[in-house]
Amino acid sequence: MNNFFIKSKNEYIQKCTPIIDKIPKTGSIGIFGVNCPARLIDEIMDGYPDCYIATRPIEKELYGKKVIDIDESSNIDAIILSSLSNQEQQLKVLKEKQYKGKIYTLPNMAHLSTFMQNDFKSTKNIDALFYKHTNNPALIIGNGPSFEPEIISNLKNKNLIKFGCNGILSSKQNIDIDYYFLLDQFSVYTWRIKYQVLIVKY
Repeated sequence: MNNFFIKSKNEYIQKCTPIIDKIPKTGSIGIFGVNCPARLIDEIMDGYPDCYIATRPIEKELYGKKVIDIDESSNIDAIILSSLSNQEQQLKVLKEKQYKGKIYTLPNMAHLSTFMQNDFKSTKNIDALFYKHTNNPALIIGNGPSFEPEIISNLKNKNLIKFGCNGILSSKQNIDIDYYFLLDQFSVYTWRIKYQVLIVKY
């Protein structure tokens, strides 16, 4: 995982630096996003941007810079979009908020999003999972058809490794899962606070 992250980071820097270098360092600049790409943009610009911008910020500060709500961004002179795969949505949000400042876009690089959504400080815990459950059957429980009673009945298999995602922790069926994961940034905002104690458990 760490090697994939490093390669993805290097590819991002190589492709985006020539574009970012052309952004004038004048006035106030915000970076729309709080994930790893946003941090890299800040590094490429030598820390010039004033803040990170999020639609529903959880943290008030990140990487030593303040994180502001999109509703408070009207006084920012320019905003850089940091999404790897959906800058169109970021543009839509800014349009809905009637943002009048300058907007800078970068190339969409969805193929990097798997390894760059988070700035991994350490991959020891992730690396330890490789081949840990070799030859054990596994069940990934979504919140759609895989949540049917006949599927859930298979959870009684003691050797079955169970993965649950997103809103499964709100299930009244009280499923005992081995691993819990979130699929996208929206899920993080939706479930992280509501189920913070349970998420820590998994």
